[in-house]
Amino acid sequence: MMNRFSRRAALVGTFCMTTLLLACGSSIAAEGSLDFVIYASHADMRYANTLQDLLSDASQEKANTKIVQSLEAAAASDADVVILFLTPTKEKIADEVLEKLKKKKVLGVDYGSAQLFGLLGLSINGGACAHFSSNAPKLQTPPCELLGERAAEAPFAPYQGAAGGDNFGMYIPAKSELAKHLDVVARCVGDENYAPIVRQGNFVMVGYSGLPTEWSQSYRALFTDVARQLRARERESFRAADLPITAPGIYFYELAKGRSRDDLPRREHYLRFEKPTRFTATLIHDESDNMMMIFMGEKDRQHWTRKDSRNGDPLTITVDITEEDIKKNGDRLWSLAITNFDAQHAPHCTLHIDYVDADEE
Repeated sequence: MMNRFSRRAALVGTFCMTTLLLACGSSIAAEGSLDFVIYASHADMRYANTLQDLLSDASQEKANTKIVQSLEAAAASDADVVILFLTPTKEKIADEVLEKLKKKKVLGVDYGSAQLFGLLGLSINGGACAHFSSNAPKLQTPPCELLGERAAEAPFAPYQGAAGGDNFGMYIPAKSELAKHLDVVARCVGDENYAPIVRQGNFVMVGYSGLPTEWSQSYRALFTDVARQLRARERESFRAADLPITAPGIYFYELAKGRSRDDLPRREHYLRFEKPTRFTATLIHDESDNMMMIFMGEKDRQHWTRKDSRNGDPLTITVDITEEDIKKNGDRLWSLAITNFDAQHAPHCTLHIDYVDADEE
């Protein structure tokens, strides 16, 4: 029979074992709760290590981070946010990986990430961007949904010294149709039509991609805020921007002078084809000595066609869209972009868009 001392010892032992198990369970749960997973395709490990140090800074809200060695591992992770620092590549990315990433919240840095976003069917992609080469314009942060009430900051340089890496920004004027559907986090000072940091749903594209050890303190703080606020957001269902479709017809409008920051020197038309079609677009314009018209499909830039006019001549693009083209482009759109590069004139435009069923040819 157990005496009082034995029973007390047994109770104490049970209590200690239970406490130990609970503590271990909490530790395991904490370790399993991953805030950020980081994958950098750069051979220089400082790209990934510096980001990990930045997000794990104990002086702020310390985050649980992990570095992985492949895009596949990043896509398979259970982390709240996937951070990618990708250089451009021609290697094919498996459809399985793309589908996994569509279900994630992703912060993508460098032009390889912008290309990846294009493969996902996002409007924030490399094809919508212009490169600044070694130049990296100063940044300003307009009010945006992602950062909420973050205090506005005076324009600041993204780097401590000379810019490094491949620096680029998305062309997204404040009055453009795309600006109604996307969340612009930072714009360039000096040409506010370009934005190096833009969010679309669960995805953020970052175009300043120099080595993080070279980032300025202000840019480090901005990047950290973007990452943490993306983590805090509820994950949304993946969807493309709900852009208006331009129907066949005749359209009249005026384009602003080239490189205008107050109005639009460029007009985008979004198209969809349900069956084999001969598509024709004819632009008649006056005054501009430098007009451009580009047509293409969103996926793989199908049927990319460019026409230029230097002396006011009309521009015409005709493309035969086949059943195979439609299948390849999937649920993505086609686009027709008209741009005035003439900085001296604001042309009046008449655009004729015509569809002819292939069966009627």
